[in-house]
Amino acid sequence: MRTRKEKRNIERWDFVDGSIFELIKNLNPTEKKIEYDGHIISRIRLDIQTYLVDELKITTERKFYP
Repeated sequence: MRTRKEKRNIERWDFVDGSIFELIKNLNPTEKKIEYDGHIISRIRLDIQTYLVDELKITTERKFYP
């Protein structure tokens, strides 16, 4: 059984990755269906995390993606 913290972490991971995937789909100017690609999602997530943590300095890595 998962702890409350583990459940919150999973919810955060799902939220972040799902938000990135939705953004990719919404930005697609074509009718072509885009399949979920964890590798691409993780690359984009890292760029966003770097921007928020290292450049803006508004959060930590653990808070962004625990």
